[in-house]
Amino acid sequence: MPLEFFIFFLILFLFFRI
Repeated sequence: MPLEFFIFFLILFLFFRI
């Protein structure tokens, strides 16, 4: 399921945007 990968990438992106 690529869903977990997508969520992980999204969280990483948000974390780096801070």
